[in-house]
Amino acid sequence: MNISLTPHYEQLVKSCVDSGRYNNASEVMRDALRIWEDQRHYGEWLKNEARKGYEDVLAGKTVKVSSEEEFLNLARGNKKDQ
Repeated sequence: MNISLTPHYEQLVKSCVDSGRYNNASEVMRDALRIWEDQRHYGEWLKNEARKGYEDVLAGKTVKVSSEEEFLNLARGNKKDQ
């Protein structure tokens, strides 16, 4: 497979190889594609979580918190004191 890069990205790949972190341009591209794929999956996960959160708000499944500490305790799975 051959790909064309703009001069900017070609220089970026070259500098990655020149830094010694990568042995060749293929390694740089594989790493870049892995990162891109991870970010894409994270974006999909985040959209799903936002949708679930919005549905919870609409369904009245909310808890009022009065401090950051209280919020962090809930996030850690600790129940709010009634």
